[in-house]
Formats: sequence, C-alpha cells, structure tokens
Amino acid sequence: MIYIGDNKTTGKIDSYSINTLNIPGIILMENAAKNFVSTLNRSLDSFLIICGRGNNGGDGYAIARQLVSINKQVSVFSCETSNKL
Repeated sequence: MIYIGDNKTTGKIDSYSINTLNIPGIILMENAAKNFVSTLNRSLDSFLIICGRGNNGGDGYAIARQLVSINKQVSVFSCETSNKL
C-alpha cells in the first residue's frame, strides 16, 4: 500500500525540504514531474494536461515540459477558478 499525504502533510514535507534541507521549491517541482512522467505508459504518444492556479498548476506545466522533452505530443488546458474578471 502506498500512503499519499493530504494537503497539510505534503505542505509540511515541502516546507521542511525547502526551509531545513535548503532544496529550492522549483527543484522539488521538477523532481516530482520527472518521477511522475517515469511512471507513465511510454507507448502513449499524446497527453492532455489540465492546469489550475498555483503550485498544482506549476506541477502540471513541469509535467508537460518533461513530456515534450521525450518527444510526446502535449496539450495543456489552463483553467482559472477565481471569479475575478
């Protein structure tokens, strides 16, 4: 069984990694994207990535960038969830 932390737990892990271990947040994001992409079925040729705002959106863009780097076709759908016009 794999434990996946909730927002509070992963936030604490990120904070510890950034503030105590001095790992820049962008490095954490890129490493997460690389690891995620390594789990995907490489026989697939195209992917749709849906990105929201904030760090989760940043994760999506990092995943898209990693997929493009291995010559996959990638479409990114960016969505805004605020009510601001």
